[in-house]
Amino acid sequence: MKRSRFSDEQIIGILKEHQAGMTASELCRKHGISDATFYTWRKKYGGMEVSEAAAPAQLRPAAAPGWVRPSAGAAAFISGRAGWNECPPNEPPPTSSRWARTMPR
Repeated sequence: MKRSRFSDEQIIGILKEHQAGMTASELCRKHGISDATFYTWRKKYGGMEVSEAAAPAQLRPAAAPGWVRPSAGAAAFISGRAGWNECPPNEPPPTSSRWARTMPR
């Protein structure tokens, strides 16, 4: 994953400059960022203080020992969104009328 050039504290400082009256285009030019980056930051960090930006990482619970993320197929099966490929072999999906016509009687 690409490392950010700006820390959370720096991003919040840039947004504070915007709240103080600088335009978005002036800030982007001054700090060398794109308009899209500025507005993404504003959406993510808008109204935050520096102390609040560090808090979510500290409040996140650690994963339980031995816990493993289920595979995509298992997750789809568990959630009830299993598609054609996740069905057991030699069994049609429950809503397939085409399958019923091709099965030998």
